[in-house]
Amino acid sequence: MVLFIVVIAVYGPWLTDIPLQDVLPPEIPGIPFQPPSPEHPLGTTIYGFDVYARIIWGARVTMSMAFIPVLIMMGGGLILGTISAYFGGTVDYLMMRFVDIMYSFPMTILIIILGPLIGQGLLATLIIYGVLSIPYNI
Repeated sequence: MVLFIVVIAVYGPWLTDIPLQDVLPPEIPGIPFQPPSPEHPLGTTIYGFDVYARIIWGARVTMSMAFIPVLIMMGGGLILGTISAYFGGTVDYLMMRFVDIMYSFPMTILIIILGPLIGQGLLATLIIYGVLSIPYNI
């Protein structure tokens, strides 16, 4: 299922002939609530948008949003875990206590607290989520 969604997200522009500007709200809406047809495989919405094209473009955005925190948390966890394993002893002990402290805080509350301090917007939230998830990957 995940592989199917990734393939749809990556090859989406070739699977639909409707470009992104036609997925955004038009000045003159299309015919609302068309049933599925060869032209619109999943039908249209109340505003006449093609549901199939919107799902494909939505999958692209969702996959790119998932990629940023995963890249940050896996990279940070790899670096900190390697440092902890290489030096051992006191460094390992301090890293493990840091991880224990991070486990005690709910991540959602930390994101809500740090959001206004670091910046608003989707990219800032994804970066905060990735950085706060690093202890879970050490």
